[in-house]
Amino acid sequence: MPGLSSRALFLTMTALGKKLGYRDFTELRRKVEKQYRHPSSFAPPKKLGRFCEISLDFRNGWPCHEVSSRHKSAMSHSDSQAEVLYLHGGAYIEEIGSNHWSLIEQLARDVPARVTVPIYPLWPTAEAKRARQQIVDALASTRAA
Repeated sequence: MPGLSSRALFLTMTALGKKLGYRDFTELRRKVEKQYRHPSSFAPPKKLGRFCEISLDFRNGWPCHEVSSRHKSAMSHSDSQAEVLYLHGGAYIEEIGSNHWSLIEQLARDVPARVTVPIYPLWPTAEAKRARQQIVDALASTRAA
């Protein structure tokens, strides 16, 4: 059941004449075709580098970012750091966006955590079933690191 904030957002957007989500198949198809023709950047914003250390490697053929706080004073009293595997939303048709990177920065700095961010392929070039298995593999490699 949707929470109060979700219902309020839905009512507000409906009152403004905006469509939420993927209710209109024609509009959804246009969005997917546009994304396919002109893919969005999945790179972290430059400002993230001021506060966090960012590395990039490839796992299972996917770009995979590791993000952690630059400020070691942010670490808790123990030497251990939380490990987070961050899977951005988007129903396998939308690329990671600035709102996701803001949350990743917050996790890295405030928890503090080492955040692993796999950039998985989107539909129509990939299927959720295949991506899901590769995400499980990414989780296993994160735990092993």
